[in-house]
Amino acid sequence: MKILNEKLNEAILTHQILLSESIIDDFKLKLKKGLVTAAIVASLLSSQNVSAGEKEQIKELAKTENIQTKPTEEPTKNVPVEIQSSNISTSDTETPSQNNIRNMTIYNLTGFVESCLKELKVDSAMIIIQAVDGLIYNKYEAVCQKNDNLYTIAISNSMFYDATLQAIAHELVHISQYTSGRLKIVSGGNIEFSSTAVKTSADSHYNDVQEVEARKIGEKLYQKFKKSYLYK
Repeated sequence: MKILNEKLNEAILTHQILLSESIIDDFKLKLKKGLVTAAIVASLLSSQNVSAGEKEQIKELAKTENIQTKPTEEPTKNVPVEIQSSNISTSDTETPSQNNIRNMTIYNLTGFVESCLKELKVDSAMIIIQAVDGLIYNKYEAVCQKNDNLYTIAISNSMFYDATLQAIAHELVHISQYTSGRLKIVSGGNIEFSSTAVKTSADSHYNDVQEVEARKIGEKLYQKFKKSYLYK
């Protein structure tokens, strides 16, 4: 449990840096406070959201504190049965879940997340749900970032409860895509989905196949939870 909590705390700090307006300034601040670990440095150096110039600055700053600067490599994963729309199940016969969820928003979301993960057959993920001010990267209300088997869902705190549930359901589908091995980030930050390269525009991922699936299944998850729990 101690190791798990350390990983969660490192992931929280990593994504706070990634979501800040100035990655380098926030990194310097956390470095000065002694909060930066080798794992945080490795995550930043492996992130597609950090520019090449910023990575060089992070390396130099980390060296001053004798912190390791070698980026982590994406581990090889076993690929289970693919998640399709028809995989949403109502069966009560389930294996015990090993999911670990940390909710850092003002809303009570843990039950909803657990319900969605059960439907998606995800049972061994570590998930942080973190509220942020404004839009993420100045364009998104919600994003999911992957760091090995640890996922951070960042949610704009300007959304109301129902919209937050819908956004989280959408991002949880992406987690199921990752854990099934169908969704992969490959070299250069490019995306593969079901072993096929995804062609996308620089401005929008809306019509990407993984996004279409996430909207479809995410809405089913939200509507089922809404019918079962919110408005009995």
